[in-house]
Amino acid sequence: MTAAAEDSASLGTTGGQDDSAGAAVSGGTAAAVDLAGRGGPDAVSTSASAAEAVSDSRDLLGIKAYVPVLLDVIRTTDRLAFDIYVKQGERGFVPFRFRNTPLQDRDRQQLLVQGVHQVYVDVRHHPNYCQYVEGQLDAIISDASIDIQERARLLYQVSDRLVEEIAAGLTVEHLKRARQLVRVLASHTLHSRTLPEAMARVVAREQHVGAHALHVCSGMLRIGLSMKLAVSELADLALAGILHDAGKSMDVLTCWELPKSTADPRHHAYREHPTLGAQALQMVCAKSSGLIAVAGQHHEALDRSGFPTGLPGESIHLWARICAVVDAYDCLTQAGPNRKPLEPGEALGRIEADSGSKLDPEIVGHLKRLYAAPATRGATGGAAGEVLLDIGQSGPGGAERRQSPRYPFHVAVIVRRGLDRQGRPVGRSSIVVQALDVSRTGIHFISRQPFGVGEVILVDLPTQIGGKGPAQQVRAKIVRCLRWNVAAGYDIGATFIGK
Repeated sequence: MTAAAEDSASLGTTGGQDDSAGAAVSGGTAAAVDLAGRGGPDAVSTSASAAEAVSDSRDLLGIKAYVPVLLDVIRTTDRLAFDIYVKQGERGFVPFRFRNTPLQDRDRQQLLVQGVHQVYVDVRHHPNYCQYVEGQLDAIISDASIDIQERARLLYQVSDRLVEEIAAGLTVEHLKRARQLVRVLASHTLHSRTLPEAMARVVAREQHVGAHALHVCSGMLRIGLSMKLAVSELADLALAGILHDAGKSMDVLTCWELPKSTADPRHHAYREHPTLGAQALQMVCAKSSGLIAVAGQHHEALDRSGFPTGLPGESIHLWARICAVVDAYDCLTQAGPNRKPLEPGEALGRIEADSGSKLDPEIVGHLKRLYAAPATRGATGGAAGEVLLDIGQSGPGGAERRQSPRYPFHVAVIVRRGLDRQGRPVGRSSIVVQALDVSRTGIHFISRQPFGVGEVILVDLPTQIGGKGPAQQVRAKIVRCLRWNVAAGYDIGATFIGK
């Protein structure tokens, strides 16, 4: 890091130092911990339980551990309940801002000028960081300057933490936090596909214990809207989706179907989780009969083959019947232990096979109307309970590309910028980008530089696309530019508009 960056780091030394800060400066053994297990500069996803486990190990081994977080996530002017560190080569982790000291705009700008987009939190303070993110979640999700996939990942992290805490024992405070999570999810996913698309990409690569709760919540809300349920019901209906597995203990939290073997210790726990969930909700919200019914009845079936009590169809609460359909769909379309996810069409076929016998046929009909769009690569199930467009198929021209086969095309490609209105280059502005795939009508690539939507470019396609002879030069128009992550740059989609 340059001297300017070191000067900016020294701004943090005005606060009151604690033992963790002093240890970092003293040069003791320290490590940045990728608790998400993904590695790389963008490894900022961390579950609260994993952080606590690392913290315990750190205390036992005498190792100072730090969790990487994106600088953009930390709001300026907020007083923070955790220290912020920067990494300075051989000096290791150096304190930048201490607790109870706000991060100023000038501090952020100085770091960004030096190319610092990632800072660190002492793993012992990570629970405070998680609490901070949850409190600022709506503002963070609304912040377009933060990578959309990182915003999606943070949404999952908040859900992970809440679901894990509920598994340890539901409280009134958890109910309040769940309501807030529902509000954020609804406001950012009901009328826009941007966040749901990013959620689909994240959950396709990472395991999140709270993902299922978010998906069921969103799916129930969408079906409730499709069924034209009273507006006064919708908020609690969605909340019931978040809390439907409130009776699950940690050992069955990621178990999405009843273990077949009665010898499996999880078999009994899984069969009991609806009863335990209803009892827990009865204690914290006795007047919310719908929430209690969903937790207790979402595994019941119309033909009385369900559990825990084998209720007949007419006795199963409407919300629980909605939950049963959405719950089954999400379990089929998300990867589980020793099981690959089904494509949306195949999952809908499985759901339809149980329609009228186990599942409510009217609700299955609403599910089909909402989810039965043609499936695309990378969109198995949808992160927010809908079939989503693939990353390379959003924006103008997407419908055309969906009708054209797309082929993997992992090669370096020259892109020429600075064209006049006739598409002719007016200067020496060319860059090499990494192509990902190509179709008859467009190309999908990664760039270190951003492009403007509507910008016209020239793409030099190698001979394996154009056949024999020199590379062909094709004009294209940018239809999408998303900041993918700090390390990879920008995700670009372009439609060909002629040679």
